[in-house]
Amino acid sequence: MRRDRCNLLAIFDVFRIIQQNQEGRRSMEEKTQLLVCLGAAVAANCIPCFDYYYQKAQACGLAPEDIQAAVECAYKIKNNINMLMKNSVRTLTGQEGDACPLPNDKCSPKCGS
Repeated sequence: MRRDRCNLLAIFDVFRIIQQNQEGRRSMEEKTQLLVCLGAAVAANCIPCFDYYYQKAQACGLAPEDIQAAVECAYKIKNNINMLMKNSVRTLTGQEGDACPLPNDKCSPKCGS
C-alpha cells in the first residue's frame, strides 16, 4: 500500500505542476480537482490519500452527493478492471471466464467472455 500511495502522490504532484504551467488557460476548479483526487484514491486503494482529500473536500464545501458520485464512478472502473483481470487469469489457466462487465461493443476478445 505504501508504494501505491507514493505512486498516487507522485501523480498528484505532476497534476499540480501541469495545472500551474497552464498560463493563460483556465485551470481546473479546486472542487473538480478534489473529486478527481478522491476517485484516484479509491482506484488506488489508498485510504490515507482518500482521507486527506475527503477532509479537503469537506472543507471546500463539496456536496456529499458529489463526493459519492466520484467514488461510485471509481468503483465502476475498478470493478471492471478486476473482472477483466480475473477473466484473463482464468483464460490463461485454461478455465472459462466470467461474463465481461463491458457492453458487447466495447468488449475485447481477450477479456475471456
